Amino acid sequence: MVRINWNTVPDLHGQRAGLVDAIEAAVGRLSGEWSVSITESSDSTLWEVRLRSPTGDEHVFEFEGEEQKTPAYIRDTIAMALTRSQS
Repeated sequence: MVRINWNTVPDLHGQRAGLVDAIEAAVGRLSGEWSVSITESSDSTLWEVRLRSPTGDEHVFEFEGEEQKTPAYIRDTIAMALTRSQS
């Protein structure tokens, strides 16, 4: 289960929903409750995604630029990193 605690990314053209869907797709297959904070700095276009696992481990991802801010890129990056950390 994924719980979104904070999301400051503007909802331009459904960006916010796409971002949440991508994170849920990447994390949803893992067991336990994961908490997520998503922030966009007011002085940059960098998106920071912080995931806290059920055991308290924290994973931080930064996405910047149009290529990195696509749902597919975000989903794949997070899923790949979490798969590596789980093995």
